[in-house]
Amino acid sequence: MTYQNSSFLAAVNRTSNFSSQQQSNCSLSAERWFSLNGLPLVLQSIIILAQTFNLFVFHYWRDKEPFILLHIALAVVSGLQALSGSITPLTRILPWHPAVSVVVINLVGQTFEHLETLYSLTLLSISVDRWLSVEFPGKYRAEVSKTKIHQAIAATVVLAVVLTLPGSIVYWEPFTAFCDKPVSRIIMTPPRAAWKIITGPFIQIVIMVFQARLIAIAVQRKLRKRNNHARRIGVKNNCGNNGGGVYVVQLVWSSLRASLIIVLVGATSALLRVIPLPVSASPVIIRMLNLIPVVQHMYSPIVYLIFFPHYQTVLFRRCGKHFLLLGKTSGAAAPSCPDRSARSPAQMGPT
Repeated sequence: MTYQNSSFLAAVNRTSNFSSQQQSNCSLSAERWFSLNGLPLVLQSIIILAQTFNLFVFHYWRDKEPFILLHIALAVVSGLQALSGSITPLTRILPWHPAVSVVVINLVGQTFEHLETLYSLTLLSISVDRWLSVEFPGKYRAEVSKTKIHQAIAATVVLAVVLTLPGSIVYWEPFTAFCDKPVSRIIMTPPRAAWKIITGPFIQIVIMVFQARLIAIAVQRKLRKRNNHARRIGVKNNCGNNGGGVYVVQLVWSSLRASLIIVLVGATSALLRVIPLPVSASPVIIRMLNLIPVVQHMYSPIVYLIFFPHYQTVLFRRCGKHFLLLGKTSGAAAPSCPDRSARSPAQMGPT
């Protein structure tokens, strides 16, 4: 009887200790609160605004090439990641109820991991699509369609579920959540580590292989074009039998630069996230590595503006209309965009 009583008391003490850990002191200093909750909400809000901006421009892009749908899907997934990432700090800000709050944060963590895999698979789809467009340009342009791209996006979503759902069921509670400190992960077991490699680094390596091949082809085409100009037959070839080759060069550099940068940065940041850090790693380094995925989702509008001329055309055309209305109201002259069609690469001739 004495042994049973002591066992019962020990169990009660363990439960009490766990409860007290979950009901941590939720009062935080202003600096600590901003670091834990305020800063993540600000960063996630910037991501949502950036991706909304992308979707706005893509919405007004007339006669979109099919591959643009993949960039739209990427923006949607990125925005959903930001929305799911904002739920954790909001849960900590609201009244803390361990029975509910911990489950919500755990569910959000699982959702974020699924979206992370979906984001990587979308990057892979963009990489494969762009590789096909330069490896087999004629066949690609003849067979690609928006319907096939929609099917590819649907297959990507299904594959992401297949890759992440079993792991989410087996490892339902991989996080420990508190109201006064960051979410901490449980110790990584070998099976879970193998699963994380398949849904993370393995996909990134495949992406890098396609990107390397794509870059090699693009460089070869660019060098070929320069050699033609050096022999002073470039102008003649533009109107002659080699027009298709020059067209491919123009297609490579006008429609691939933005895709190359988006995919390469996305794959690189994903690989950096899975690099194991020693326990003695500097908190500053850990913080910087944690911010890499956030920056990855913020910069895409800048990349599109700099390296995607048709993105610029759509944006300036829309802004030009607003300036025109403003000019009519104020009586001032308004700037206008000479390109009213925002033609996609496939509609443009060689330059």
